[in-house]
Amino acid sequence: MIRRIFAWTAAGARVLGRGLLSDWQYRLRVLFTLIILLQFVLWFNAYWLSATTWLAAAALAITFIVECFPRVPQLLRHALALILIAGAHFYRLGIRFAFDFEGIDGRWERFWAAAAAVGEGLAQMSPYIWFALGAWVTATLTVMWLTTRVRIIAFVVLSVFIFAVVDSYSLHIFWDQVALIVFSGLGLIILDHLDRFRRKYPESWSYLKDYPMKLAGTIVIIVSLVMAAGIAAPNAPPLLTDPYTLYMEWKGKQVVTAGKGFASAVIPEDMFNAASGYGRDDSNLGGGFDYDYSEVMRVETTHRTYYRGETKSLYTGSGWEASEADLEASAVPVALQEALPAFDWNTTGEVPKAKVEQTFYVSQDRSFPVLFGAHPISSLVLLGGETEAGKEAEGAAWSPRQGELRWNEEQPYPTVYSVISEVPVFDETMISGQQYDFSGELWEPYLQLPDSLPGRVRELAFEVAGEGTPFERVKRIEQYLQTNFEYNNKPDLSLGRSPDFVDRFLFEIRSGYCDYFSTAMAVMVRSIGLPARWVKGYASGALDIEEFTGIPIEIIEQMEGGNYIVRNADAHSWVEVFFPEVGWVPFEPTAGFVLPEVMLDEQELAAIASSDAALAESVDSGVDAGRILSDWLPALLVLLMIAAIVAVLIPAAGFLRFRPLRRLSPMRSGASARQQALAEAGRIVRMLRRRGYTRQDHETARETFARWADKNGALKPDLDEVLEVLEKAKYSARDVTVEDVERLARLRRRMKQAL
Repeated sequence: MIRRIFAWTAAGARVLGRGLLSDWQYRLRVLFTLIILLQFVLWFNAYWLSATTWLAAAALAITFIVECFPRVPQLLRHALALILIAGAHFYRLGIRFAFDFEGIDGRWERFWAAAAAVGEGLAQMSPYIWFALGAWVTATLTVMWLTTRVRIIAFVVLSVFIFAVVDSYSLHIFWDQVALIVFSGLGLIILDHLDRFRRKYPESWSYLKDYPMKLAGTIVIIVSLVMAAGIAAPNAPPLLTDPYTLYMEWKGKQVVTAGKGFASAVIPEDMFNAASGYGRDDSNLGGGFDYDYSEVMRVETTHRTYYRGETKSLYTGSGWEASEADLEASAVPVALQEALPAFDWNTTGEVPKAKVEQTFYVSQDRSFPVLFGAHPISSLVLLGGETEAGKEAEGAAWSPRQGELRWNEEQPYPTVYSVISEVPVFDETMISGQQYDFSGELWEPYLQLPDSLPGRVRELAFEVAGEGTPFERVKRIEQYLQTNFEYNNKPDLSLGRSPDFVDRFLFEIRSGYCDYFSTAMAVMVRSIGLPARWVKGYASGALDIEEFTGIPIEIIEQMEGGNYIVRNADAHSWVEVFFPEVGWVPFEPTAGFVLPEVMLDEQELAAIASSDAALAESVDSGVDAGRILSDWLPALLVLLMIAAIVAVLIPAAGFLRFRPLRRLSPMRSGASARQQALAEAGRIVRMLRRRGYTRQDHETARETFARWADKNGALKPDLDEVLEVLEKAKYSARDVTVEDVERLARLRRRMKQAL
């Protein structure tokens, strides 16, 4: 019996091997083509969200998988590819179907309810699905088109030309991408030559086919030698000056390459703009940056807060470095669900503390030296998938003095972790008006200022702070910076002459971004004799776009918890000042930013918990959802396959347009009128987005609705009504009625007909 099993296994392996080797030229052609297209996806990663890049790359991988079986009918391959792409979206985006059959009787009624739930789940794939489908269609058409040597050479040369131009006139470095394109292009040309040889000399080809390793080995050696010679060749300066450089030099401006090979000896500070993000080196602050809206992480939090990372205390006149006290600060191992030890700062008061629970879902390509959280973190409760109480969190260490939950960067950064913080909740009356004594070694690092600091900085600090309690004086400095200086991500550095960073900002440049404001406040607070330290991390981010498309800043100040999307553009820095009655208190001096305030309101917390439970129950409900899903899943998969085939048969379409099916009722069973109104408003927003009414990331709700009204004046009355009910449901203390929900449902139907 065992021999038979081995014989059957060997026979199956031989059949599979012959099947894979029978079309190896085609499979290699597909592979080389997709390697070239993948370089474009990696280029666009600088502008896309991480999920978009992941799904576009997954579409290319799926294309290769299905094209490995060229003898399978083309329509079936396309249908399988679409199903796999949809599955990739379910996995990457965490899409779930909200089946709710309560109060629905009858087989057909349940079928349409299930279909509506599936439609709404599929709608969550937008807009990612369009990028993935675009990548799949492009890959499929490119593979079908690259069938001649002329087309291959034209495609490779055009790709190299595009990357060379972008590399020359941007901060992108595309040497590796160009090398892979050239390598893949050589592979495509060799495969085309072999295919011609096979057709023209079938007898000789049959001989070579019996010795594939000799043929493949020769090809690999030749291509490897050519590529190695190109990579090992020394850099040579350009023989001619390109037109762009000639034009810029004619205008009297210097062109630099920012370290891409032949840079100028000195790069003018005002000409280099990095991308926004969490920086590692803070020793030389200044310059400008371009906004990078790529996603870093998603945060589920019970309270809206900043996400604190690191703190530094040594100001050098150019930036921040770790002081001796920072470097000598001890770090202790961390055990899950156990209280983290606190540093003894000799605090004199007892203030109530709000419990803040936060879960971070970090993009897979991110890594940081710390784990983030609201300050101060009291315990790490989840790391990866591990929640066992008392188990040591490998890779994590706690620095009580700095309040940092450090991460060993030799370990893979966790993609999910949860922390609990105990945030002091206080008001100004809890801080006494007495003058504090901060003499002693403990406070030296937080009062340090360089000897080179110009005297006018200290004079300005005393002038702005004035008289009063220490807290009042610090608040005056904070407000002075917020109201007298302009936020600018690209300040005019040509105005600066002073060698000191803070002096340049306060008296010469007078504009900048968070690093300018926070550093200036820390130095000014130290100048009046109060301990301060510089902190960096991330601002709160934006509420999940599926929940709402924009919130006015005056309302955001009062927001509590939710699901937030944090991007590179949310990287931020601020200041902490020590008061003996409370401890380290955060301050926000940057113009246009508002520090979230954690409120201690038991009734409000109870209401939020109750609301979240009701909503979770409505989303995850299903008295017998498992049975219904098992009954209808095969039929739904068949419908999806039929839809995929229809989409392939319609050349003008080329892809599926998943649209959420209409629900039988706008009312959610078990949800409050306020929740129903928010859900109905979300459906209206999604309907408008699908019809081309886009939203900009920087816009508030009112700005978005106003722009939509300008685009289509006929919708203005309906949009005004929707905004009125939405703001009432989201922010007002007034009760939302069933009539408000029905009013939104009527508006949605009327707007749908008008569109």
